[in-house]
Amino acid sequence: MDECRRLAREGEKATRIGDAAKGIELLESALAVGIDDINDLPLLSAIYSQLGNAYYAQKQYKKALTFHGNDLMLSRVQKDSVQQAKAYSNMSATYTMLHEVDQNFEQAMTCANNVICLAKKLNDKGLECRGLHLQEAVKCFEKHLEIAKERKDEILCGLAIGNLGNAYFYLGNYEQSIIYHLKRLEMARAVGDKSSMRRSYTNMANAYVLLAIMMKLPSATERRWH
Repeated sequence: MDECRRLAREGEKATRIGDAAKGIELLESALAVGIDDINDLPLLSAIYSQLGNAYYAQKQYKKALTFHGNDLMLSRVQKDSVQQAKAYSNMSATYTMLHEVDQNFEQAMTCANNVICLAKKLNDKGLECRGLHLQEAVKCFEKHLEIAKERKDEILCGLAIGNLGNAYFYLGNYEQSIIYHLKRLEMARAVGDKSSMRRSYTNMANAYVLLAIMMKLPSATERRWH
């Protein structure tokens, strides 16, 4: 299992520095090495969670959802309420990005509600706040996209994505913040909106700085490798 843990750590690190493709390769290798030891459920759960994050970064949202769902399943088996809440949180964000189907917004809200319920059970105000923010983010994103589609307004759609980037920044999820601001940058560049491009670059720079600081500390998932 030492090789599995090594690959998992390297996979997480690669994903966090922006090389999601390498992260997926390493994490898949870790899964292949460690899958035989079914007793180490926390390790498998951590690998599934990181694979979900890596595929999300690659915008492969359906695959991300599958792995976050696997993480949720193992967290339930272990009766780990904290990790269940985190898995639901990740699933809520992923369902939100699968916005081509209205039902996905309903699933996103359901997952966010589950985060809140688990947080109340654990008396974890920080986690409860995260669930509430997810609820509002989903509602706002859905409304923005609805209006943008009606008006065929790419700029309005870009604003919705930029606002989600800001929301994730203030939630401390700098990786997701960078993803949204990068998407906002691409949309602004497509319409020649230099003002929005500058803001996107600034927001990404701020998120990268804080992500670099955070990476110097042991991550929650890294602690699960031990």
